[in-house]
Amino acid sequence: MTLYKSWFRRYNLSTGDFNNDLTFSDTTGDIWSCPFIGGSIVGIAPKETVAGKIEIDGKSSETIDPSVQGMRQSQQLVFKVNGLAPGEHIINIVNRGAGPVLDAIVVQ
Repeated sequence: MTLYKSWFRRYNLSTGDFNNDLTFSDTTGDIWSCPFIGGSIVGIAPKETVAGKIEIDGKSSETIDPSVQGMRQSQQLVFKVNGLAPGEHIINIVNRGAGPVLDAIVVQ
C-alpha cells in the first residue's frame, strides 16, 4: 500500500468501521495506490453525510459518492471491479472531495 502526499489514516474511531480506522485525504486530486493479485477488488467505506468522493483508476465516469442523508452506515460496498485478467494489478483511488473515502479493500 502506498499513501501519497496528504492521504492519512484515522485510528480508534469506534464508529463500526473495519479495523477501527478510515483512510482520507484533504487534497483533491491526490492518488492512493495499492498493488494486488486477483480477478476482482471491492471497496468498503462508510456512507455518511460527510463522505468524500473518489475516482477509481482515474476514470471520471467511475466517480463514487458515498454520501447519504440520515444515519451513518459503516462498512458499505461502494465499488467493485470484476473480470480482471489473472496477474498483478494496481488500483488507484483519486480523491475528488474532502471527507473519509475508504475503509478497506478486499481482493477476490
